[in-house]
Amino acid sequence: MYRTYYSPSEITRIKQLQQTYQNLDNDLYNKSNLFTTAPNLTTDGSFYPGTLSGNAINGTVSWINYYRELSGLSPITSKEDSNYTSQIASSVMAVSNSNPYISQHFLANTARPDNIKDIYWHQAVYGTGYGNLYFGYPKTIGDPVRELIFDDTDIEGANTGHRAWLLSPRLSSVGVGIAIGNYGRQYETIFVNNPTDIYNQAEKSVVTYPYNLFPVEELTNKYGALIPWSITFADQNKNIITDQTTITVENLTDGSSGITTPLSDRSYAYLSDVIAYMPPKNIAINDHSTYRVTINNLNSESVPSYSYTFKTFSETANGLGYGYANQ
Repeated sequence: MYRTYYSPSEITRIKQLQQTYQNLDNDLYNKSNLFTTAPNLTTDGSFYPGTLSGNAINGTVSWINYYRELSGLSPITSKEDSNYTSQIASSVMAVSNSNPYISQHFLANTARPDNIKDIYWHQAVYGTGYGNLYFGYPKTIGDPVRELIFDDTDIEGANTGHRAWLLSPRLSSVGVGIAIGNYGRQYETIFVNNPTDIYNQAEKSVVTYPYNLFPVEELTNKYGALIPWSITFADQNKNIITDQTTITVENLTDGSSGITTPLSDRSYAYLSDVIAYMPPKNIAINDHSTYRVTINNLNSESVPSYSYTFKTFSETANGLGYGYANQ
């Protein structure tokens, strides 16, 4: 079996990432322990959005920061006012039974229930408009974050906009809100579009997923299917792919290579250009290889092409799980 070489410093870094992963909040949350004050999801005039527990907020932010660390980005925090807005947004969607299969940004497809006060409704419109939205039945506090990062169930098509927001090199903070609907569906809002963050200097001009040393588990969804990979150009405020744009993915460890084309090229996350693509099917994706990704024929004078490498490992192992012989 061919395995890539990992330097001692890389092995140390891998162990640090594995420890971070082990320390993430994987507790089971439900209505009894999610909230400091439980929401009152009624339309009789007594609607109240509730208050999410500190553990749930901090656990969610820790998961976001894990993915940011994997992508070479600084950690972010939550803001109290954004948490408040997000909690209202989630609770209003829950009490309204918002349809998860059509867009609910700005509550565009949600009918306003009777007796919901203006202050709650308008805050919910704002929160859903500027947040990443999750609708589902998660087992842990990290499941919604992982699904938003994987971004392979987006009703708007094959793009990675949710990922781009959470992994923005300009993002400073988020807000977190969660509510459980009458039928057990979780409505979650992660507020990401802070108006002043657009003026922040990007800490990285390019953010790739995957990047550097990367856990193979974060490249497949819960069904074992590969998820889209992405390249975000933070300083390109226009779409830069062309009809001639190609992406070559090479497994430098076993010598295989393949060519693919972009799935999408969209502007997200403070006017960054976000290119999503699927790795070629003939490339072996495993936990012991080095990969090189090269994107060519971009419509940009400053970035006509871009190439980077990364190595994979297992986040659930202890180190590499084997001796790091170069063979």
